[in-house]
Amino acid sequence: MFKGCSDDSEVFRHYRILDKTLEWLDELRDNLRISRKTNLKDSAPDDIDLEEVTRNIKAVLAKICEEGRELGGNFPQIASAINSAFESH
Repeated sequence: MFKGCSDDSEVFRHYRILDKTLEWLDELRDNLRISRKTNLKDSAPDDIDLEEVTRNIKAVLAKICEEGRELGGNFPQIASAINSAFESH
């Protein structure tokens, strides 16, 4: 009998990883006032308090690392990769 994708534990595991990763990235984008379709070049930074944005981003990154440790599996590595990408910018 055919097994649906939503019943496949491997598919669900990958979905869960992607869903959490996108949640984390969306939270960072919200703080940067960008979306998946726009970037910083598309918006005027006139009213942005850079110190506040930096504090918020650091708090979100710390939360991502903590959640990654709590979730285990591949999540700590993903959280670390997100943190490294932000640190390199």
